[in-house]
Amino acid sequence: MEYLIFSDNQKMIFNYDFFKDKYENGNLKNAEIFAEIFKLKKTVFIKNEMIKNEKNYISICKFLNIFSIDWNIFVNFLNNLIINDDYSILKLHEISNKFGGIPEIDKLQLKNEIKYYNPQNPKEDYKQLYNWTFDMSYKSKEYLKHTQISAGDNYTYYRVLK
Repeated sequence: MEYLIFSDNQKMIFNYDFFKDKYENGNLKNAEIFAEIFKLKKTVFIKNEMIKNEKNYISICKFLNIFSIDWNIFVNFLNNLIINDDYSILKLHEISNKFGGIPEIDKLQLKNEIKYYNPQNPKEDYKQLYNWTFDMSYKSKEYLKHTQISAGDNYTYYRVLK
């Protein structure tokens, strides 16, 4: 049985089979650097041991300044794919960056940005995430697949994600 040690000196069991399954079939798919660090995949490279301390605990999380509470958020995400609060999303994004990118977390971050990024007209769409159009008649059916955003006296803006 192997243990992880964290920046707050807390220890947790590292369930290799759980993470290997998540890499092969779940939310860690295509997280290649994470898989390499935790030896979850076969490689043609020389297989080095995981980074361990003098007590033989896996110490990569301590080295990367990851706290046990943040690791719990990460494991909860791997189990449930549901994260509702901004703090957890921020911590997941930090963990993803520290482990070279985890695609499922990156998707979550993008969804979260879109959720809070809500331009009301083309000038506010500085990220250029939407195709915009406007209608001056209020009767056009061409824009039904678009989201109606704002209306002025003589027009209505519509947008759809690119």
